[in-house]
Amino acid sequence: MGEVFAKKTNSVCPSELNIEEFFLDLKGARTIPPAKIDPDRKPPAWLDFNLARRGQQFARNNLPSISISHMFGLASSPYTDGIDILLLSGNFSTPASATKRYTSTITEIITWYTDPFWESGSDGNITDIYKSLNRVRALHSALACAASKKISRGEILSDANEFFDYIPTAAWAAAKRDLNDSNIPPSQRGIAPSNEKICNAVPFNQQILALIQFAFIGFPILFPERLGISCPNEDDLSAFNHLWAILGYLVGIEDKYNIALRPNLKSAREVYRGIFERYAIPSLFHAEKDAIFVADVTFQGLQGITSISPNILMYWTLKDILQIQATNTYKALTFTEKIISAAKDHVMFDVLKNPISRKLSTFFLLNTLLVVGKENFGPQYAKRFDSIKKSFGFSKGYEYFGRVVFGLVWLYKIILAAFIFVYKAF
Repeated sequence: MGEVFAKKTNSVCPSELNIEEFFLDLKGARTIPPAKIDPDRKPPAWLDFNLARRGQQFARNNLPSISISHMFGLASSPYTDGIDILLLSGNFSTPASATKRYTSTITEIITWYTDPFWESGSDGNITDIYKSLNRVRALHSALACAASKKISRGEILSDANEFFDYIPTAAWAAAKRDLNDSNIPPSQRGIAPSNEKICNAVPFNQQILALIQFAFIGFPILFPERLGISCPNEDDLSAFNHLWAILGYLVGIEDKYNIALRPNLKSAREVYRGIFERYAIPSLFHAEKDAIFVADVTFQGLQGITSISPNILMYWTLKDILQIQATNTYKALTFTEKIISAAKDHVMFDVLKNPISRKLSTFFLLNTLLVVGKENFGPQYAKRFDSIKKSFGFSKGYEYFGRVVFGLVWLYKIILAAFIFVYKAF
């Protein structure tokens, strides 16, 4: 496949549209394919290199919180067109396959946060971010081709009835009771436009690409404090938003549907709030069995990287993002999960406020990803981390200290497990 850069359209930029007009266009965007590739590899006229670099620096400075926000985004994205493609890919048949898939995805995203845009690499060739986005667009293209062939044969991409007997690991029944008992207004409980039954949706259409973009950028802009981003600077958030406007452009989102391409942060928040209330929340009320299967396997796959259990992720999504009384979901937590949740509420976000402890947390996250990556992809996976570690400014001192912290965390897990064993025994 050639270069990955989407063609800038001549359509009206969403920054110039009325909010209701934008959402009307987005509703009809399920029939519009990804933007064509620009063979000239020219940056769009609206791109600000300094702002992009500042957005990347903000992401690196707050990587633990940004990573948590990405998990919340994935947890609240049971959109029909996305679920169909994920099931078709075969990467979500088991928790182990999901762990491998998300290890690769997280590595690609970290590359986007560290590598320069439209600049030559040290070898005079394209930089890692170009190679990364080439891989993403090639994967999308292959899956779109496979999906189109199935559709042309009159086959459906996924059937929710196939998962009728699936028993999820996460406490979905408890979460559904919490949703139904919440004070979420009726206007946010209907069927989202993304989940309406239509016969002419195309793979990787503009709507699902925009909703996936929201899963990665929406929550840090809407709810930074809920994610442990302490006293966020509006200019930094604006820069991070601009970064995701560029990334959206590079994966094939037309300017018209690029939700991060807004004139200011206020208008971006207006769009994100609209997507949250019109798409994300309603989709949780109407998640089909196939969506529950994919989400459950996703949660288990992420647990293989983050050690955060499916029930905890479910509980945090309801409590911290939707901000509802998740009483039933909390009751479904194990004793260990309740301790971990309490530690997050009273300790973790305070820790992330300190620059030194935040950097150590970043090292711990990257080190864990490195361990999981080597288990799934072999020793060659470590080579990709050389430039990443340099971008994060990790010296040998940080590495040694980080490894000590890594060991202490595992010691804490052993002591906690022993305590729980004794507690249950007596």
